[in-house]
Formats: sequence, C-alpha cells, structure tokens
Amino acid sequence: MKRILLIAITLTAAWLCCGAVKDKAAELELDKVIETIKQNKDADVVRLGRLGMSIFRIALEEEGDDEEDKAILALMKDTKKMTIADYSDCFQADRVKYSTSISQALARHEIIIEIKDDDETVTIYGIFDDKKGTVSDIVMYSPSDCSLILFDGKYEASTIGNLLANEN
Repeated sequence: MKRILLIAITLTAAWLCCGAVKDKAAELELDKVIETIKQNKDADVVRLGRLGMSIFRIALEEEGDDEEDKAILALMKDTKKMTIADYSDCFQADRVKYSTSISQALARHEIIIEIKDDDETVTIYGIFDDKKGTVSDIVMYSPSDCSLILFDGKYEASTIGNLLANEN
C-alpha cells in the first residue's frame, strides 16, 4: 500500500511539474546559445546578477518620475538577473549561426509583441503560465541588430500589459 501511495504521489508531482521542466529547458537552451556567443572575442555579453539588478533598480527609482518609468520599474522589481548579448561585430558567418541558434531556442517561447520600424524588427518573447497568470524569461531580440536582452524573472501578466499600454 505504501508503495502504491508513493508511486501515486511521485506521478502527481511529475505531472504538476511538467510545465516547469519545459520552461527550464527553454531557459537552458537560450543560456547555452548566450554562452556560445560569449566565447567569441568580437561579441559583447553583459550579465547583471542580483546585486547588479539592485543597483540598476536604485538608479531607475532616482531617475524615473513619469508613468512609463514607473511601469519599467515595476517590471524590473521582478527581474532576478538580466543578460545583454551583442554580436554585431562578429563575422557574418558567426552572426548567421548565432541568429539561427537564437531563433531555434526561442521556438519554445511565445511572442508577446513584435515591433517593426522601417526595416528593423524587435520581437519580445516570453514563457506564459496560464494557470498562474505569469510570464517568465522575457526576451527582447533583434536579428537585424544582432542583439538580445534576457530578463530572468517571473512577471504578472498585468505588469507587462501596463508597460505595453504605456508604449502606445
């Protein structure tokens, strides 16, 4: 009886965690691509951890006084870490390889919004959790600029909605 109960609990826990495993796999895939880009001496990769994000938030609080700044600050409060990757100075073959790898890694993410300005496109991706009403791992990606920004955290969908409403 104990064995059956243990198996039932294990299967239930695995079933409940399936979404989290999928999200973690998508995050790890993107981290691998960023780590590959970081190996290239012509690329720039900047990572802000918890301390760096705390300093960044303090700077935002000091400067931000309008509604858009407040919406950005609300988003940044839920950001654990941020990674910025720019590979525009790399050789053409490397840029194509990185762009292809990023596109493949982002296939598991959902598009939040796509912004087109002339011939440039910036796409914002995220991983949605419909049950909790949250979005995690927001990625701003511009293939034409060869740049990517990853915001690592869990965000309320309403916070993102407020930020996008302020952009219009």
